[in-house]
Amino acid sequence: MSHNWDSSRRPKDPLGWSNTRQLVIQRAGGQCQDESGCTHKGSDVDHIVNLAAGGSHDLNNLRLLCTWHHKRKTSEEASKARGPRLSEYRDKGIHPGLV
Repeated sequence: MSHNWDSSRRPKDPLGWSNTRQLVIQRAGGQCQDESGCTHKGSDVDHIVNLAAGGSHDLNNLRLLCTWHHKRKTSEEASKARGPRLSEYRDKGIHPGLV
């Protein structure tokens, strides 16, 4: 049941996503596929190239990650998308109140 007041910004899963997800899990043997050689159980299907950057739901763009690696990757992508913080542009001199 969908509500008009549903505030989730997460896009709806594409048609057949449940089957695609199962294929990714089976292909990975249930293990995290992070490049670090993580040996934890994978639980999150990750878009290697995220959708906002032009990635797709194609199997070649999907891999299985443990929750820790998936959150870390998503956080890094979000930081890059936000760009430099305002503090990086400010003069790093002495605070005017301390002069």
